[in-house]
Amino acid sequence: MTRRLRTLLVIAATLNVVAVASITSRVFDAPYQPIYAIVPAALAGLVAIVNPSTRLLGRLAPQVALCIGATAVAMRARHGDLSKELVQVPFRGISEIVSAQWPAPSDALSVAAIVLAVVSTAALVAELAWARRYAALLLGPPVSLLLLVLLLAPRSGPAPLPLLVLMTACSALVLRLASLATNDRQHATNVTERGSHALVVSVAALIALLPVAVGAPFGDSDRFDLRDRSDTAASIAEEISPLARLEEFRSRPREALFDVSPRVATDERWRFVALTRYDGQAWMPSDDFRSVGSTLGERPTRSSLLQYQVHIDSYLESWAPFTGRPIESSLDLRIDTTGSGLRLNDRLSRDDQYELALTQPTWTPEQLRITPVDEAVLSELPPVVEGLGADAETFRSLATEITQDTNNPYDRATRLANYLAEVGRFRHVESAPTGHRRAQLRTFLTNKQGRDEQFVATYALLARLVDLPARVSVGVVMTPTVGADGSTGWSTDVVAWPEIAFEDVGWVAFDPIPSTLAAEDAPAQQENTDGAARRVVPPPTTTAQDAQSTTSQVPVATARLRSLSVAARLGIAGVLLLLAALAYAISILMLKRNRRRRRQQVGRVDAQVTGAFLTGVERAVDLGAESSPSLTNRELVERSRDVVGGAVGSLEELAALATRAVFDDEPPSDRVAEAAWADSDRSARELQTSVGLVRWVRGRLSLRSLRGERLDEVESPLDADGDQPAAVDPSGDRVG
Repeated sequence: MTRRLRTLLVIAATLNVVAVASITSRVFDAPYQPIYAIVPAALAGLVAIVNPSTRLLGRLAPQVALCIGATAVAMRARHGDLSKELVQVPFRGISEIVSAQWPAPSDALSVAAIVLAVVSTAALVAELAWARRYAALLLGPPVSLLLLVLLLAPRSGPAPLPLLVLMTACSALVLRLASLATNDRQHATNVTERGSHALVVSVAALIALLPVAVGAPFGDSDRFDLRDRSDTAASIAEEISPLARLEEFRSRPREALFDVSPRVATDERWRFVALTRYDGQAWMPSDDFRSVGSTLGERPTRSSLLQYQVHIDSYLESWAPFTGRPIESSLDLRIDTTGSGLRLNDRLSRDDQYELALTQPTWTPEQLRITPVDEAVLSELPPVVEGLGADAETFRSLATEITQDTNNPYDRATRLANYLAEVGRFRHVESAPTGHRRAQLRTFLTNKQGRDEQFVATYALLARLVDLPARVSVGVVMTPTVGADGSTGWSTDVVAWPEIAFEDVGWVAFDPIPSTLAAEDAPAQQENTDGAARRVVPPPTTTAQDAQSTTSQVPVATARLRSLSVAARLGIAGVLLLLAALAYAISILMLKRNRRRRRQQVGRVDAQVTGAFLTGVERAVDLGAESSPSLTNRELVERSRDVVGGAVGSLEELAALATRAVFDDEPPSDRVAEAAWADSDRSARELQTSVGLVRWVRGRLSLRSLRGERLDEVESPLDADGDQPAAVDPSGDRVG
């Protein structure tokens, strides 16, 4: 019967870990297979069951081998071979996830770290279950693993309800089996079993409440993230839209903003930042930039990285210029979920330098016509309908009319660009007022003329209203310089352009501005992998002579402070209060359990009997009964009767037994002590039934019996003077 109970306990405990392993895919982007974590977790339970060794080393060695083997298999499956970085998994794996953009790239080191965490947790739980000595700890490791997964994948939302239901059911089964298995051990007592129940129930409550507390109050985009190291230096309470600052840059005398080496091969757009949200006043950057360190994306397995060194001249902003798809940087950066910009904690300074490794996606119009838009990016972009207000339907009707009869997203994006860029329909007027507020864009569509700022802003809005993931990028057009080692971004070359996100391609630029330089096919033709030349057509720029100062005209949008929301703070406060209450309960119960254990293990049998009686009295004290060392045993029983009524029957018998044990000429036997503690336990059950569960729990968590004067001094065989401790005479009076 014992082996069957232990086997069932191992299976139930391991199933909790397997359930958590099934949602580890939330941590990574594709491809990631949670089967590499699920199977080894199940094997850990099997190893614990079939391993016959009774020695600690003999049981741990197979589990350690399983952990190493599962980690190696996961790394080989993701990397293609057994990387030499296997030994770095425990030290760098989780930190790589924390420092990377979320969801984390599923590189070999990170995947192996998650698998190692799952398998080691399963091995620990399985061995604890088989040992049966630590039933109160069986629920802790799965909870810790679940919280780790939720914290590493905050944007995936709280733990799914089916998972919580499964873990709750498994936890209930673990509690029951642990109780039976522990009670089945020969040297265990009912005292040990019940002493663990409060701790186990507390941990079970933590399983039920903490995942919900961590997930529910925060929603899908404002939840606590290990990587969110918010600080005031990077929080800008009020900023000007980068799109509205075009004239600010171009009105300067021609000056170098930054230099790039080696020089670019063809005309190339370098972004300052892309704008993803529209509030009716201006296109603004994302309001959710978080720290990711220097790792910005997964290293490509096929295409090579382009390495650039950027030197800052007069570009003193908080956005680091970049192009293509950045992978690594020498800067400690912040980034949002769509990769719209590389933000620093502070502004760049003159002569600053940083390294940038990136990939430059390649594509052709034919490829894009069969490529869907990136739905993941589309779901991340905030809606623009609220910013447009009552004009939303007007813009939507126009966008729908323009794109009707198109067969694919690329054709819809091209049709919108051609509509705005067609010569004769709209006029590009350099002297038009700056700004792209909703009223200005409505006037722009009516008058059919405006500056490049309005063309770009309108295109992005129309594209978003027909389900195209669009954003507005602001940056500079870099041109190759013959004979130079690098390329320079000039202030007069600052431009804006819209982009659409396509699946497996990335962001593709479109040119909706009328120009004699614009191509029929609006998007830029990227360089093919075989080295064919590509053609990039920059949007038209405004010269310095025609530029106007916009110091008083630039619309200002108020950005939200980058801090935790009220819901997030309340959620964290609730979790902390729960943990504090749990720590208080565990501390009180452990103190009372230790006091009981000392009384049971004292060397003299008469002291054990007296300890059993006083333990029963202190239960009544916790419920409100008065006590004092000067009271006799009978008086203590009467004081208890005033609080608990008729539930003191067993206490009266214990009082008489304690009197005889101390005063009789013959010392009591061990069987008398066992009977006394059995009566004490029976008294506890009667007391619980009499006062009810709520009052009983409140009494168990009370400090009254701990902070009052001690009723006995029987924890040691002799007191400090070597004399016998106080005894009780047959009349019930205490004697020295």
